[in-house]
Amino acid sequence: MKYFKLLSIFLFFVYTITGVSQQNLHIQFLEGIKELNSDERIRAFATYLDTLPVFQNNLGAVELFLAESNRRASTYQDQVWKAYIKYAELVKETYTTNDSYGKTQLFKQVINALENDKRYWAVAKHFLGQEYFKQKEYAKAFLHLEEANRAFKEIGYEKIPEIERYLHGIALDYYLFHDYVKAKDFTLEALQYPAFNKNYDMQRYNTLALCYEKLEQRDSARYYFHKALDLAKSYADHTWIGLLNGNIGDLYFEQQKYQSALDHYLINIQYNNQHPDYPEIAQGAAIKLAKAYVALGELEKARQYILQSEEIERHMEFPSLGQQQRQESYLKNYYWAWKEYYIKTGQLTKVIAYQDSLYQLDKYILTQYNRLITEVAHNQLQLQYKTSELRIGKTKERALQAKLALTVTIIILILVLVGVSSYYWVHRQKRLRELHRTKESLWLSKQENLEIALSHAKKEMEEQLKHIQQKNKMIHSISEQLEQVQVQNANNSLENDGRIQNILAELHQSKLLTNEEWATFLKLFDTVYPGKILHLRQNCAEITPSDERIFALLQLQKTTKEMADTLGISPESVRKAKYRLRKKLGPHFAIQ
Repeated sequence: MKYFKLLSIFLFFVYTITGVSQQNLHIQFLEGIKELNSDERIRAFATYLDTLPVFQNNLGAVELFLAESNRRASTYQDQVWKAYIKYAELVKETYTTNDSYGKTQLFKQVINALENDKRYWAVAKHFLGQEYFKQKEYAKAFLHLEEANRAFKEIGYEKIPEIERYLHGIALDYYLFHDYVKAKDFTLEALQYPAFNKNYDMQRYNTLALCYEKLEQRDSARYYFHKALDLAKSYADHTWIGLLNGNIGDLYFEQQKYQSALDHYLINIQYNNQHPDYPEIAQGAAIKLAKAYVALGELEKARQYILQSEEIERHMEFPSLGQQQRQESYLKNYYWAWKEYYIKTGQLTKVIAYQDSLYQLDKYILTQYNRLITEVAHNQLQLQYKTSELRIGKTKERALQAKLALTVTIIILILVLVGVSSYYWVHRQKRLRELHRTKESLWLSKQENLEIALSHAKKEMEEQLKHIQQKNKMIHSISEQLEQVQVQNANNSLENDGRIQNILAELHQSKLLTNEEWATFLKLFDTVYPGKILHLRQNCAEITPSDERIFALLQLQKTTKEMADTLGISPESVRKAKYRLRKKLGPHFAIQ
């Protein structure tokens, strides 16, 4: 909120300090927003443009300020602010005049110019809708406001720094049209985003409270009135402090808590007794106080404030719908106060007259707003129909242009596709041939590698068998020598004889093919003859590890003697093992 304080200082300079040039004023402001982020700059910048009196009827002052702002935005490398300045340059005349019809024409031109910039197209649409609202062309107003809001929503509210201004503006329009539910919903949405400036910060909570009051949710109304009042006190805004006390007083008055209502009305009149810029505020404060005094029976004070409100009323104008509604609210309070005053003073003729005036006013308000709502609905239908016709016309024109462009494009595409297809066909055939050669080369290489691996496995397996045979021969030779020593030393002690017997037993046991050697051999065998052992096991449940070894050696076409040397058993044992294996497998199982 620091830019709010900054802005107040600059506005103070404008109104109270003389001799300060426009250029110096702008520079001071721009220096003040230097440390803000892009979003804060945009909100402060837009508020400055809207509220500074030097811009009224002074296009040169606006141009000077925008040029300096643009230079600063480039220096700060703030592209977001720069884009907003570009939009402000397009609508710069709107900052210098109160001519609503002139603004309407300018916003229409800007909308056409910004057709491809949805963000600022929507901003211009929104302000065009607000100008139509001032001109009481409510159907056009709501049509443009709703289109703008749809665009804001598509962009994303969170991406628009000043979105709270637009949402709250739409909420106020719906409130003035007595659509309090929509007004409440838009205000709640507005509260999700940073306030546009301090005035909007207070006003949005006040608007929400008024909606809840109209919807007879008084607890919620009181809560948000007090939220707004706390903000008004923090900003030291005396006008709003008075207004909000007046609104809180209305809640107490509806509950017939007249003393509490009076306490708040007195604060309102304290701050808003004289209000030259907005005389209706002073008038409203006076008549509310008169009501409270009537209700409490202090008739002289009541009469004094009724007459004070009459004096203010003579100098008022109320062209807008908002001012019209404030005047209607004043008249209802005015007629009620006189009616109650005359009831308590016993002047029944005047009671009837003011009661009738109150009835006629209520009837007028009801008729007036029913007529407005009907007109808006009717005009919106007509506008939507005309808009649809224009869109259809534009659509047809665009369709013809698109058709012609499509035809030309199709012809060009056909020619391009033929050329591209030819190129890609030739290129694809070339790639296919290269791929085929690569695959063929890979297949041959794979085959070569497989053959090399197979040859290596065979060679390694033969080496292992040869090693096993040599080991078994060596063990056999040592066993024979030990047996001879045993015979020659038949007369030696039993101790030596026992030791020789143990060595012989170990040697005989070591002749067998070990598990580790068998595992290595089996791995190599499975490489050369993949799946053979597995197939053997699946076809014969009775097969033993010894049978598997005989089977493997048979596949390698080893002789009975070679098998005996490898397994460390006698040739006779090998023949018996081969016989048992063939019997288990049967005649149909092929063994190489």
